[in-house]
Amino acid sequence: MLVPKATSFTKSTENLGGKKSGDTGGGGGDPQKVKPTRKADVVERYKEINDELDDIQEAMDDANRAADKLWGANRLAMMKKVAGQMETELDKLREKKRLAEETYLKEDIDDLNEATDKAGVARF
Repeated sequence: MLVPKATSFTKSTENLGGKKSGDTGGGGGDPQKVKPTRKADVVERYKEINDELDDIQEAMDDANRAADKLWGANRLAMMKKVAGQMETELDKLREKKRLAEETYLKEDIDDLNEATDKAGVARF
């Protein structure tokens, strides 16, 4: 069987609209400072608590899967463990609520009032 011989390609010396030799590239102006969006701010507010809640939820899922495989007193003991984890989760959720009410609610209202003052709209 004969295999066709590969043809070689030669580099064209013609410039097809690309950079010209000697061009150094784009302008290197100062990067614009980007103000973080409100959503990004909100996500960061609760990152630590949300991470802890995720860990608690994962531990509860593991304990529930283990409890499904157990019977009798062992199952009851595992269910008590899950109940304890639920209490811990509730405590974290209460902490998150308290933080939102005491800290971020005031900040958000102040931000809204500042924005409405600039826009000439009634305050909250």
